[in-house]
Amino acid sequence: GKGNHVHDVGAIQADRAVPRSSFVFYYEATVLDSGTRGSFALGFAESGFDLTRKPGWEPHSYGYHCEEGRKHSGSERGEPYGPPCGAQDVVGCGIVF
Repeated sequence: GKGNHVHDVGAIQADRAVPRSSFVFYYEATVLDSGTRGSFALGFAESGFDLTRKPGWEPHSYGYHCEEGRKHSGSERGEPYGPPCGAQDVVGCGIVF
């Protein structure tokens, strides 16, 4: 159901890991609908990541929170990074190992 505060989130995770042989990994997602709150994030996390949290809030995860334009790495605080994004935007997410 509809959450009551900003910590009510759900997440999806890819069914395949980033290949271990990769030095750089990148993907893009098209935002079809940003929801009534416009709150969503893209990122990277370990396979055991808590899917009730946004990527970047927990240790060993990294995320770009689109509604605020902040990047997060193991912290809910985050730091300014880029423009906010929403419906119809194409958002890229990459990592260098």
